[in-house]
Amino acid sequence: MSWLYFAKLLVFSFVVIIAYNLLKVFVLSKYKPNKWIIFAIAIAILTTPTMIKPGFNTTIGGMVVSGVFVVLILWFMDLFNDDRLTTKNKKNDVKIKPKAKPNRAKNNKEDEKKK
Repeated sequence: MSWLYFAKLLVFSFVVIIAYNLLKVFVLSKYKPNKWIIFAIAIAILTTPTMIKPGFNTTIGGMVVSGVFVVLILWFMDLFNDDRLTTKNKKNDVKIKPKAKPNRAKNNKEDEKKK
């Protein structure tokens, strides 16, 4: 592997991470689709170009497809973590309610009548 390709890959990874963070703040936070649909789209985007044309991942188009895959996988991980945290917080929101004791009410009425 040449140093030039490694440098391109490193710069492209920084660009993808910055793009993801911007998308997360301005676009992705507004949509809450099913996390498994996002995961399925990400897997399809990763595998389809390689099946159609082997060696596609070494071109610029292949790097763009890989970048889209990374963005979708990171979005899936965010959705997964948000889902997990909301279910965890719902367990802590359980309120304990006292059980009604009907015999006490009956006894109180009978005691008041005796007095």
